[in-house]
Amino acid sequence: MFQFNERHFKPIYTDTNMCDPDLRQEIEQSVEEINGLREISPPLPEDWELVLELEDSDETGNPICSYYFVCHSARCLFWLHEFNPKNALSDLSGVTEKAHVRESVPAPGTQ
Repeated sequence: MFQFNERHFKPIYTDTNMCDPDLRQEIEQSVEEINGLREISPPLPEDWELVLELEDSDETGNPICSYYFVCHSARCLFWLHEFNPKNALSDLSGVTEKAHVRESVPAPGTQ
């Protein structure tokens, strides 16, 4: 669970096998890093959810964690750092122009 204040938790979605201690540790470390980014980011919408995916780096072969936030009310995905969504969205049908992708939450320092 993702703690966003002392009393409330948000679920985290992943297809990672959390029974594997090494994979679980990778996910937990990634959550801590993302939590650190949230502390310096603009306020998030109320209805966000976090999705994490572990994959092997093409360059090093080491596991890396990709993430995105979902905002249901705005029907959009967003990240807390500068991100080029071209690779992530290239397989989606219907996304043919940059106008189909918009910035919902500005990256830290870009307000």
